[in-house]
Formats: sequence, structure tokens, C-alpha cells
Amino acid sequence: MTSYLMYLALFAALIGIYYGLQSQGDRQNKQQIFLSDFGSLTLAAKNNRSTDGYTSITLANLQSSKQLPTNMAGYSGGTLTHVYGGTVSLATTQATFTWTFAGVPVEDCPVVRNKIVMNNPNATITACATSGATSLAVTQN
Repeated sequence: MTSYLMYLALFAALIGIYYGLQSQGDRQNKQQIFLSDFGSLTLAAKNNRSTDGYTSITLANLQSSKQLPTNMAGYSGGTLTHVYGGTVSLATTQATFTWTFAGVPVEDCPVVRNKIVMNNPNATITACATSGATSLAVTQN
């Protein structure tokens, strides 16, 4: 009877490890998608800069011209959402543009934030929350 319980406990532990590793893989996949989408959004804004800077760029214009990542819900109109399900918004001035990503999970925010900082050293980016989801805003010129 004791060996039966031991095998049952071992089986339960292996299932827990399997699902833990699968969850980690899902998180890493979402992080990669988020970063890829961020790069595409940045490129769309930079490609549309005109003589008046970024002021004429709107999310609606980028959606109607189909310049946003097609894997993002709302890429062709309506509310744009990222891979974690939060909304994405765009604010512009003549000199800068800011993409804001609401609802970035606390466990993924530091990873995606650090990678954005590494690849965009001139960007200004908000800090991650210590608990709960973060509204991550990235301002670039």
C-alpha cells in the first residue's frame, strides 16, 4: 500500500512539473509575441512621420491603412488589444509618440520591459507595478 501511495505522489508531482513547464513556455511565447507586436507598432508610427512630426498619426489611421500586426485583435478597426488581452492606445506630439499597453501581467512586465529598453535605448518607459497588472507606456522619438 505504501508503494502505491508513493507512486501516486510521484505521478502527481510529474503532472505538476509538466503543467508548470507548459505554463512557462506559454508565458515565453506571449512575451515574444508582445515584443514582436511592439516592434511592428513602433515601425508603423515611425514610417508615418511627416513634416508635422507625429501629430497627424492616429490609431484609426494606422488601422484603416492596415499597418498594424494582423495577430492583434482590432488591427483593422475598433479597440486594439495585445496578446495579454489589454488595450493598446497611441498618443502623439510633434516630436514623440507613445504606445500604452494596459494590463501587462506583473510576472511578464519586467521581462518585456527590459527587452524593450535594451532594443530602444532612447525610449522613455514606465516602471512595472510590483503587484497587479501594469499599464506600460513607451515614448519614443
